[in-house]
Amino acid sequence: MNLVFMLLTTGALAQDCDSNALTQSLTDASPVTVARKFNALAECDDSAASRHLEGAFERMLYDRDAVGVLQYAIGQGHPQMVLDWVAELRSDERAGAIAGLGVACANDENIANFLTSTREILGEQFWSHRWYRSLTECRYESVRVLLTEEIERSEANHGNFLGLLDVWARNVGSEALPRLREMLENESDPEIQGYIVNAFGSTARPGSVYEGSEAAALAASTAITEIAPLLSLDGLRQATPVLEALGAMEAAASLPGAHFASSMWDDGLLHYGVLVVDSARCSRGRIRIGVHVSEFTESGSRFPEQVAQQAPDAMHDALAPFEEYENCRGGEALPLEIIVSESPLVSSDVMAAWVEAKLAEVQSREPWRFERYDEAQVALP
Repeated sequence: MNLVFMLLTTGALAQDCDSNALTQSLTDASPVTVARKFNALAECDDSAASRHLEGAFERMLYDRDAVGVLQYAIGQGHPQMVLDWVAELRSDERAGAIAGLGVACANDENIANFLTSTREILGEQFWSHRWYRSLTECRYESVRVLLTEEIERSEANHGNFLGLLDVWARNVGSEALPRLREMLENESDPEIQGYIVNAFGSTARPGSVYEGSEAAALAASTAITEIAPLLSLDGLRQATPVLEALGAMEAAASLPGAHFASSMWDDGLLHYGVLVVDSARCSRGRIRIGVHVSEFTESGSRFPEQVAQQAPDAMHDALAPFEEYENCRGGEALPLEIIVSESPLVSSDVMAAWVEAKLAEVQSREPWRFERYDEAQVALP
């Protein structure tokens, strides 16, 4: 009975793989089905597929099945045929073909060698046609060498460097972290810092060699937290969603504190200077000003602009009412002004100097009457 089954199975396979029928099907195929028909023939009869390869390229339109034909041509030693065909595609089709080759590259070193050769063959088109994006999941030594060389070569040329950075970080994974830190230490441009910080996250994101690795995500989030003091505020803001995407919510919330660690007081808090300028127009147009002097304290979970945004509500809750106009006959209240230091102040001496400087600016308006009111600290919740 087993023999009968084997014979029936063999017959079925032979019927499924009829080279002549598949060749005729390819010959009769419309341009949109050429790729699918060719792939079926290549799976059945390699020699027949090789004879019809050039004709398939002449008639084939792009769809996702076309990647299989490109892969076959590369394996048969026809890289120029592939390059010429891809060059004629629309930009969206070309991007799809290149991406498809990148996915296939994960298990085909022939494609890895083909893709690395495109840098020299295509020159500037390697960048403008975004062939480099195909290298993300293409993890062979030749690819690693190319990416590392290009990162070092193009760092001064931000046009190529920024496009390649994410690809390199995803390909190499956590091994890229020390080099990324070096880049940040030597970069002061907030925009470029943002790209580099994003690459920290890319070492553990989908498409990375360490995708889904908790250890890789922890390594990336720890590295970002450690370099927080080196970042500009704009770079720091861009680091927050990167940490959140890595699942490091606590680290994201602590970034401002990590950045301003050297500004923490002995109480473990950040201190911001705050002035509330309460003004009134009295009789004969004379201006009376009362300045309420205070401090905000917070644990390091807010950026300076977030502290400033909370200032009106916090000061009203702590010091209301503001009624300087009641101290003069016929008084008319003027809009309150709230002045918050642009960043946390590092000591009580610096706080005092900041307050005096701001009071001098207010007094330079030459008000008719001027009063200073020292208020208690306000702890932001």
